[in-house]
Amino acid sequence: MVWEEGCREASPYPDYSDKWLDKFEANRERDKRIEKKLHENGWRVAIIWECATRKEAIFCDVVNQLADWLQSDAQFYESSYREK
Repeated sequence: MVWEEGCREASPYPDYSDKWLDKFEANRERDKRIEKKLHENGWRVAIIWECATRKEAIFCDVVNQLADWLQSDAQFYESSYREK
């Protein structure tokens, strides 16, 4: 979940050291563990990628999708970032 496909700002730079790549991977594993614990405790999980908040049209779509998700029974929502 750390690197959203299509989001330049969420991608590692080619010259990142192994230390940073390891940190990103550790963050991914941490996020998976936390999401699992939240679900086990009855929480629903929504992830909004920062890239999805940068352009008004995309953000408006995400807000509408999130509103629909909140009224649904779905346990998980994750925004995506796609250029219009």
